[in-house]
Amino acid sequence: MNFSNKGFSFIIYSIDKNTLLEIKSILGFGNIYYDALNIKWRYAVENRYDFYLILLILNGNLVLIHRYHNFINVALPKGEFNQKLFKGKIFHKQINILFYTTLPALNNRWFSGFTDAEGHFGLPIELGRLFISHYISITFEIGQNGNRWLFLYLKELFKGGILFLLRCSARN
Repeated sequence: MNFSNKGFSFIIYSIDKNTLLEIKSILGFGNIYYDALNIKWRYAVENRYDFYLILLILNGNLVLIHRYHNFINVALPKGEFNQKLFKGKIFHKQINILFYTTLPALNNRWFSGFTDAEGHFGLPIELGRLFISHYISITFEIGQNGNRWLFLYLKELFKGGILFLLRCSARN
């Protein structure tokens, strides 16, 4: 969710145009553009009423705390969305904000979307193991800055997994 002097936008980027076409088909609004600079497709919602519908969909359905705070800053009655003039008037629709987030479960699709955006499979090959010259395994990894609570929760939800804290430093 973004806002600027020109208005509001909700954008999803993907290299798979068909996924974005499916989203547009289900929602019934938005536009799809090709971003040649980033070699990606983007689904964009820029119409004020359609953006309001996106806010209704997200209300109470967010997991990541930073996304929830972003939503609150835009959607609160005194937030950016309702304070920005639209054709000289404040937008007439208000959102009854649900002041909570949700948790991923095994019977919803949140984890598949999160995995699609943040996860990957790896094929590490280790050399020099005792009795084996090459040890090959398949790993599945998901990374995210912060949100340690989420990974502890997912470890319990899936009844397994190993958490690693990677410290990255900026290089000059």
